[in-house]
Amino acid sequence: MNILNIFRRIAVCIIFCMILIVGFGTSFGGTSPSEVWVSPEYDGDTQGWGGSHFATIQDAVESVSEGGVVIVGPGTYNEHIIVDKSVTIRAEDPDEPPVIDGGGTGTILFLDSSDVSIENLKIQNGEWGIWIASNNNTVRDSTIRDCEWRMVIPGYGNEIISNRLEGQCEGMMVSGSKNVISDNIVLGDYPIGGCTGLRLAFSSHNIVRNNYFENYRCHILITGADHNIVAGNTLYRSWDHVELSEEYRNAGMILFNSQKNTIINNDISNISGSGIRLFGRSTENLMRANKMEDVGRSGFEVLFGSDRNEVINNEVVESTRGVILGQVDDNLLYNNIILDIGSEPFDNGANHWVYEGTGNYWGEDEIVIPPNGEDYSPLEEKPEISKVEEPEIDYVIPGIEFIESLIIEDTQVWEEDLVIDRPIKIREGGELEIRDTKVEVMDLIEVEQGGSLVLRNVEMRVVNQGLMNLIIVHDEGTLEIYDSKLSARGQDIIIREGGSLRVEESELIGMGHWDGGAALDLGNDGAVIVNNTIKDGFVGILIENSNDHTIINNEISNSATGILLFEISEGDNIVRENKFSNMIYAGIFIQSHPHYTLENNSYVNIWGNDICGWGVGILEDDNGGDDTGGDTHTDYGGFVLLIGIAITAISLGVYKWKKRN
Repeated sequence: MNILNIFRRIAVCIIFCMILIVGFGTSFGGTSPSEVWVSPEYDGDTQGWGGSHFATIQDAVESVSEGGVVIVGPGTYNEHIIVDKSVTIRAEDPDEPPVIDGGGTGTILFLDSSDVSIENLKIQNGEWGIWIASNNNTVRDSTIRDCEWRMVIPGYGNEIISNRLEGQCEGMMVSGSKNVISDNIVLGDYPIGGCTGLRLAFSSHNIVRNNYFENYRCHILITGADHNIVAGNTLYRSWDHVELSEEYRNAGMILFNSQKNTIINNDISNISGSGIRLFGRSTENLMRANKMEDVGRSGFEVLFGSDRNEVINNEVVESTRGVILGQVDDNLLYNNIILDIGSEPFDNGANHWVYEGTGNYWGEDEIVIPPNGEDYSPLEEKPEISKVEEPEIDYVIPGIEFIESLIIEDTQVWEEDLVIDRPIKIREGGELEIRDTKVEVMDLIEVEQGGSLVLRNVEMRVVNQGLMNLIIVHDEGTLEIYDSKLSARGQDIIIREGGSLRVEESELIGMGHWDGGAALDLGNDGAVIVNNTIKDGFVGILIENSNDHTIINNEISNSATGILLFEISEGDNIVRENKFSNMIYAGIFIQSHPHYTLENNSYVNIWGNDICGWGVGILEDDNGGDDTGGDTHTDYGGFVLLIGIAITAISLGVYKWKKRN
């Protein structure tokens, strides 16, 4: 045998061995398939079982290659799925979509990787339907139903297109930015269930276009959110046959503590409350070419520090007042159609009803706008409502960066101006005093395990839009605030089990987000809140499952509710000599059966009720609430009757409450 043949045989052996290695590598998982199939009928006898064919979607996701496709056949899959790679999951037959059932618990589909595509699935029966924690994903042509939240989107740059969301409870929560929510049908069941169709919370540069919302207490809620576009949506309430009490009055759209949003080309109809309401320092928003019909309270309701908004070329037909401007200035309203209103519009600020000689069209009505507003140049001919072109959004998706917390376990005093750009945890042995300085906050401050935080003569301002809580105190932590000014964009101070709080001689501005938030959220006993100003928020003070609080001589104003007492069964809460003014719903709202002392409080310009209750009754006999006396009440006269909720309790004598039997 010559040497050449020997080399040829060696080469053939090497190639053969390589083929065997590649083959074994493929068989044992060295290369994942780019396409896999799922069916509940597949089992160990199915060809390709465990390699390309699976009985569960989770197994298929784990086995398919990055960028691959999972094709899901008809049937029901009882699963909770985590998607941690970039894949497409789609129905084999769009006319017979597979059903993923969560069994009433947990998150059914959790997207933990970017660039995932979900197509033609039916997701049902979980606490959360789809949770998108990542970026640049697409969910289209799918149905999400019977979940407490149908969809939660903290991620960026996602597209939610042509889906159907239905059932009781909530629709979508979007807290990320630059997401597109387009051409979806979002159906609630309010007042039985379904509070909000879509929440844009602490986010920006999202586009919400051409969606249909039906039967929510608030169809679209924008809270702590800027530079969003809401265009071409339909907001509708269909349950005419239901006789609604005041607490069930709904709104088409609410902006709370939100700036520079564009609200255009929307149709809002058959709403029992207001078409679009702004409050809590919602400024510089544009509302143009919107049509509203049969809105019970008003087309536009702009309240409490919501200045410099533009209301241009909209149509409001059939409402009680058409437009309400309360405690606001420099809003511009012109070229609007406002017809068939029950009583005069309301404006008690310095707003502008005319621009360059153009006023508004009122039909044949003689319009008086008490007490300050006046249309000097009403239009004689009805203007055309012209659709507005949707502006472009120029926005760069920020990188997601983990920043390690700063742990404080010793005694420190901070007196220099500073920026808190990372989470702070004050723990056992940690005593931090910040005094005589200015602070910008970009991340959470947590006081726990016996730690202590004192703010003394501090001006603190939140600058991070995505921050939902400012300070959390729990587990024997203490927080004291003196002579300070805290400005937050809907963020809360939260006191939980074991935490303690004292706030004196301070200002809390713009605190408490719409989603159950409060400037001061008290979940542990014994807070002392004295001589403070709390304004421009959602709820001033929330007392929940806690007792023995002292709340004296505070001014709480420009909010939805001043104090909310909720499910308190023992102890006592002293609410004395406080002034409540400019409230949408109530000065004090009492739910369930709390113990309390209300004495010498005053209520001024409460647009709902001074004191109201839900789940409590007004009785002559003592029921756990102590006697009240000396309270004074001033309001806008007949206007308060228009917006009241639940139970009205106004008298010169004693307020006493008891849980309904």
